[in-house]
Amino acid sequence: MIDQKKCSNSLRSLKSSSSHKHFSVMFSEVLKYLKVSPGKIIVDGTVGLGGHSKGILRELKGHGKLVGFEWDKENFNFAQNYLKEFPNCELNLENFSNLEKTLSFHGIKNIDGILLDLGLSSVHLDNPKRGFSFRFNEKLDMRMNLNQEFSAVDVLQKFSAKELRDIFWKFGEEKLSKKIADRIVESRENGEIIDSGEKLLEVISNITRNPKKTAARIFQALRIEVNSELENLEKVLPQAVNLLSTGGRIVIISFHSLEDRIVKKFFKKMENPCLCPKSLPCVCGKKPVLKIVSKKPVLPSEDEILKNSRSRSAKMRVAEKIL
Repeated sequence: MIDQKKCSNSLRSLKSSSSHKHFSVMFSEVLKYLKVSPGKIIVDGTVGLGGHSKGILRELKGHGKLVGFEWDKENFNFAQNYLKEFPNCELNLENFSNLEKTLSFHGIKNIDGILLDLGLSSVHLDNPKRGFSFRFNEKLDMRMNLNQEFSAVDVLQKFSAKELRDIFWKFGEEKLSKKIADRIVESRENGEIIDSGEKLLEVISNITRNPKKTAARIFQALRIEVNSELENLEKVLPQAVNLLSTGGRIVIISFHSLEDRIVKKFFKKMENPCLCPKSLPCVCGKKPVLKIVSKKPVLPSEDEILKNSRSRSAKMRVAEKIL
């Protein structure tokens, strides 16, 4: 087991030495749209370093409960220490895709709100050893759960050109996916090992005039593949709706179009589940389950973007259980 004090100190050191401080994205908006109040049971499916969780716990004022999920053990240990003053906080070293199973274990059948902040922690991006960024010449890891054996290097070294192309196109929406995949496989055949951020950036630089933007899409695709991010999101959405009490809210912050598309489509389906032709009266009997609170996504303020440039791509969608 990771030593909690050692882990906390290392994370603090990392944050202080980083060019980016950790900010909880749209902090006040999260509390507003979740409608947190004493006595409620709220789930934070992405605790991270505990910023949103602490705000929720303060609003609960010692009554009710926060159930948190964090997949990364370093973040989990840090958050445990950061939130230790709150006895009504139950943290789980678990992925949010196991929401129903975990809450059932705790005897919780209904919740009043759930938050999913799908963005990467600054700790991930700014820690070279975690291999999430092309800014460092470190081994490409990208695992949220370090107990998982499968990493980004495994994808680059073992996947076929077609598999790589499909990943880069599907998860990165990269137009040059075929050329990049072919070049990676060609490099492997010539004995070169693409195992670090700088080496992969070098491959990309030989193909495009804008290597950093292309690399951002390729790195996104690799991270999504390694951590099954979209699959886990699709798994948790119906579980969250099943668990929400009437009037309960689901708040989701996404950072790229693939996640936002999944959330938007799911919310619309839950708000209008009728399968009957629009020109005919509804006879299928399917009733709306959610009401979309934010018809357009809530965006960070200009002031927040100035303070935290990483928030600029954030989009928040909110829906309320009505059935």
